[in-house]
Amino acid sequence: MRVMPRSAPPSDIPQRSQVQQFRVDQYSIRHCLFRFTYVWMTNGHEFWMFPTNVSNTTVMGFRWNWRFGWSFTGISLRNIAAFTCR
Repeated sequence: MRVMPRSAPPSDIPQRSQVQQFRVDQYSIRHCLFRFTYVWMTNGHEFWMFPTNVSNTTVMGFRWNWRFGWSFTGISLRNIAAFTCR
């Protein structure tokens, strides 16, 4: 299901040090479906995402780019170091 958000994500960036660390798996990230979610990747990248679907190994949804807006993407759960959603 591709339900793109109707607005940009929040302008404030969450502090990773204030995020409670959960094990990243399909069950922990499922409660973030259809919510603005800030993602920290294991490679150091970080960004806003709007997840719309989660499988055993992948989260799919829209990734925010400040220049181009929302684009649909899929991310391996093993590449996510931490996340928080609103």
